[in-house]
Amino acid sequence: MSLRVKRTPHSVIEKLEDFDLRVAAARALRDPTLSRREAVTNHRELASAYWILDAAQKYALDRWQNPKTRETFVAAVRDTLALTIERGVDLPEPTREGARSAVAPNCLQRPAARTRE
Repeated sequence: MSLRVKRTPHSVIEKLEDFDLRVAAARALRDPTLSRREAVTNHRELASAYWILDAAQKYALDRWQNPKTRETFVAAVRDTLALTIERGVDLPEPTREGARSAVAPNCLQRPAARTRE
């Protein structure tokens, strides 16, 4: 079974260039010797990844007392983020804490149950 795909040389070059940029960004995220500032300066799409990585580090700090377990968890999150970036999947954008949501806070609460008097 063969799959026929009609491509123009121009679109193939753009896709290969995009792929190379994603691979470079993922490589920068995986590189522990590269500073966060330098990585985000060179690859703007890494800002969300570092935001998620910070959240993972805070979660690990609260969840596990063993530093080795925390490091393993954060390394797994870092690798998963790098793979996600390589595949071209968009990461969620960081939001400011305290920003208003579309739903009012009281809408999420259940109404008080009626009691018999």
